[in-house]
Amino acid sequence: MGTAIFGLLFATRAGPLKVAALGILITLMTSLLGFSSHAYQAELFPTRLRARAVRFVYSWGRLSTAFTSLIIGFLFQHFGTAAVFALISFAMFVVVVSVGVFGPHTRGLTLELISA
Repeated sequence: MGTAIFGLLFATRAGPLKVAALGILITLMTSLLGFSSHAYQAELFPTRLRARAVRFVYSWGRLSTAFTSLIIGFLFQHFGTAAVFALISFAMFVVVVSVGVFGPHTRGLTLELISA
């Protein structure tokens, strides 16, 4: 949610200090999302399949990055930075909602219970 909020604010700010501060906050939030999602993914799979399953999910993420980069370039060229950050903010929001609503809850559970 922080990436979405700071990204939208970033697209509307003109001052260099505000742009730098919001850029740092965006970077921190995306790093936090990455660290959290990798830790969460590792808990979803049984030990015997964990490395292969996490690698498979990560590979799909890298592939989607290739296509997203093309979409971002198109949006930036035709609609500017506001459209780029609107897309990124929307994507981050979809991730948060989909994991929060559809992802299995893992807090306080052993790996054996999660993978059962």
